[in-house]
Amino acid sequence: MLFDDSAPEKTDFQMQTWSEENDSAEHFSAVSLSAIFALLFAIASLFYLINRSLLPVSVAALGLSLFALRRIRRAEGRLTGGSMARIALFLTIVVLVAVPVRSAIYRRQLIKQGKEFFSLVIEAAQKGDSAALSQLRRFQTSREEISDEAAYWRELLNDPMAAPGTVQLLGNRVLLAIYLLGENAKITYCRTANINRDEKHDGDSVCMIYAVTYSEHGEKKTFFVPFYGSRLRDKKNGVALWKCSGYPKQPLPLKGTSE
Repeated sequence: MLFDDSAPEKTDFQMQTWSEENDSAEHFSAVSLSAIFALLFAIASLFYLINRSLLPVSVAALGLSLFALRRIRRAEGRLTGGSMARIALFLTIVVLVAVPVRSAIYRRQLIKQGKEFFSLVIEAAQKGDSAALSQLRRFQTSREEISDEAAYWRELLNDPMAAPGTVQLLGNRVLLAIYLLGENAKITYCRTANINRDEKHDGDSVCMIYAVTYSEHGEKKTFFVPFYGSRLRDKKNGVALWKCSGYPKQPLPLKGTSE
């Protein structure tokens, strides 16, 4: 036979199906721009720990990180930069979690120092010490920073330059009531009604409410009074400076028990 139909046909050219595995060209992967920008924004968001106005930067970094990871995963190897996007996501989450935690710690420290400072104000009111009440209206260091507190206050309260209107402080009917009740009244911290932060001057203002409990005709009675204070940080010495920015003008009509 000249031709054998059963034999496989041999040709120089055979048709083949193209596939990525048979592609002789090198596989090319591009770096994700969204991952790069996410990392840059995440680094910039670290400044949010210092300046609260940079919250939008942290939010943008979080969004870009998630967007970059989604694009890279869907690109099936055509995009790289997953490590950058994950680092950006980690940094952003750390910043966004650290800020409220730090704020809570800062608030607790501020309230603690405020309670220590206002205890001096209340003690002066109970004793009717108008000179001390006047001095406490100036910025004074917190009790924690004073090595010899007795000597400090003795020197301070003997200051001849005290304000001339010190006696008028006991004209305040709330302070006068506390003075007349004296040590028979138990004054306890109730709650912090307000805290304001002044980033520009590195200061805080607080309003703390105290419960004044006393006995009258064998019956226990309580009224609530607000004390207002301001705190600045002395950058030179690194200490907290406090002053009583306002004395209660009238009792608050609040109900409840104090701590």
